[in-house]
Amino acid sequence: MNGKLAQDYWPGEDAIGKRIQVPGERQMREIVGVARTGNYSSFGEPPQRCIYVPLEQNPLPAMTLYVRSTGDPAQMESAVRHEIQNVGPQVMMSGIRTGQQVIDGSLFQARVGVLLLSVFGLLALGLASIGLYGILSYAVNQRQREIGLRMALGASQPTVLRMVVGQGMSLVVIGITIGIGAALLVGRLLSGMLFGVHAGDLASFIGAAPRTDWLEGVVARDARGFILAGADVKAAGWPLRRDPYPLETSVPGVFVAGDVRARSIKRVASAVGEGSMAVSLIHEYLAQA
Repeated sequence: MNGKLAQDYWPGEDAIGKRIQVPGERQMREIVGVARTGNYSSFGEPPQRCIYVPLEQNPLPAMTLYVRSTGDPAQMESAVRHEIQNVGPQVMMSGIRTGQQVIDGSLFQARVGVLLLSVFGLLALGLASIGLYGILSYAVNQRQREIGLRMALGASQPTVLRMVVGQGMSLVVIGITIGIGAALLVGRLLSGMLFGVHAGDLASFIGAAPRTDWLEGVVARDARGFILAGADVKAAGWPLRRDPYPLETSVPGVFVAGDVRARSIKRVASAVGEGSMAVSLIHEYLAQA
């Protein structure tokens, strides 16, 4: 059984050796091991109870085989097919995918949603900037006489500039306050698209927590969970003879940019620059492939 079921039935106890009755069966089954609770349907799902039984005791017409490799998993397909055919020539194989392909398929809808939200967010930011500029320009034009009178009475140009900018910044502060509140509210509505983090997590808002637990065993990470890239992945077991590209992870051809990368500056402008650099490196990688 998995850890969730063991914790629910025997909290604080060792479940190994205990006996349990599976729904639909009359006999009792003995627990011989406790596996870590995983994701069985989708990323971000709440912990689910699960029981594993031997295949010989519960034969099925189809099954899924997981293979861990140390090199490029895509190159293991022919070797896996050969070994399976040696064990059971009558076994039919289909749907062979690498772990990265499985993850990409599971996250496709979430990524599309995030992409659309990002596009709309950028559009909203542009419209807000244009609107703020228009409001300030209109306010300054309406107060030309007042500004001229202030300067005639001895107000310096920096003083007038501080007055105008200060009034504009007050609007910015109000907008930021409303935006943070709206982000927390909308985040709760979109909590189903978040994995391993709640909607109001401050560390995620400021980029201090990588939240890469779902990538465990897929790419190399440091002790805090940030993804290793470039020269840092050599010590983590780089599988190719060539040196990794600057933003390339421990999986050849997979690049990382932004706050989630180890040793990144954790700034918006830096993330944008790394994203552009990653696109260029991807083209270079594909040209060499």
